[in-house]
Amino acid sequence: MIYINTIKTAVYLFPFIALLLTAPYMLYEYRKYGAILILRTMIVYSFIFYLMTAYFMTILPLPSLESVSELTTPVMELRPFHAIELIFTDSPLVISDPGTYLATLTSNSFLQVFFNILLVVPFGVYLRYYYKRSLFETFIFSFLLSLSFELIQFSALFGIYPRPYRLFEIDDLIFNTLGGIIGYGLTPLFTFFLPSRNELDDIAYQKGQTVSIIRRLMAFGIDMMLAVILTYIIGNILGHAGLIKSRFIPGLIIGLSVCFGNFILLNYLTKGYTFGKALLKIRLANTKDDHAPYFSELLIRYFLFGLIYIIIPGIMLYGLYYIAYMFINDKDGVKLYIVAITIVLAIYYLYQLMVTFVSLFIKEIKPAYIKYSHLENISMVKKKDL
Repeated sequence: MIYINTIKTAVYLFPFIALLLTAPYMLYEYRKYGAILILRTMIVYSFIFYLMTAYFMTILPLPSLESVSELTTPVMELRPFHAIELIFTDSPLVISDPGTYLATLTSNSFLQVFFNILLVVPFGVYLRYYYKRSLFETFIFSFLLSLSFELIQFSALFGIYPRPYRLFEIDDLIFNTLGGIIGYGLTPLFTFFLPSRNELDDIAYQKGQTVSIIRRLMAFGIDMMLAVILTYIIGNILGHAGLIKSRFIPGLIIGLSVCFGNFILLNYLTKGYTFGKALLKIRLANTKDDHAPYFSELLIRYFLFGLIYIIIPGIMLYGLYYIAYMFINDKDGVKLYIVAITIVLAIYYLYQLMVTFVSLFIKEIKPAYIKYSHLENISMVKKKDL
């Protein structure tokens, strides 16, 4: 029951840990391979979940501070294979009597050794299959993992408790390390139907040569975040210096200037890179004539992008708000030209959204900002990066 509750705790906390790791993981995968594979993600995140569960097994359940302060039991057991001795002394095992074997397998002394071995078996499998470690490296890393378990226990959970509430045992180091080695040996049985690590890398590299929408959006999001931060900093500096009085119009001008510098000027000077694109290892290039983006092409691309996805939706939403307000409040004198403009913009906007969506699946169809600028994102991940 204790183990089940520990696993439940890991299950409850894992989504939060996974959420924190998602952005760094995506950034690493895109920089390394150019694409994110579902199978690789499942392997990596299952490894993280396993490590969480293994650590929780060594520290949970947490006792109260008062109960720990009253303990007088030893904090260390340095006799090697003492756990094996306990199997002979504390279990019903009689070597000459096979009838005692089954009862021994369910005894606490045997189960402690068994679970200490089992705890690190998955670690050995992951090390050999995904991280391509040798037997010797698996031995070292398994020992270090076990040592970290024991040191955390011996530190009284990093000093939170007045003394250790679990025993530091040499046998735990021995049997945990043995579990890692057993996992190394059993790896082919667990990974028989899985592609090799090299095959995963090759699949990801081939897939990453086409820059996905998520990769582009992530680069764009990084650039926009930087633009917002820079706009905020510059606006505050100018405001404290007394150079601007109001916030909205100067802030809009500063924001547009920062975006111009980041998305157009920086792209032009670096031959297709922004900060976000450099991090994701992509760059803009004219795929029609195979050259770095010209200044005029960048102006066309980002003018059309801003017009279609920012300005038109803004005007359209204002028009919809105006129409809704007039009808809800039963106002007379609705301006028909506003209704007509709103309808035309809504139709055009929906058409562009449809084109953008279809372009994800049909390469020949391109959104207006790509069609008229001829600028597209290309992957800069190379085979030697793997």
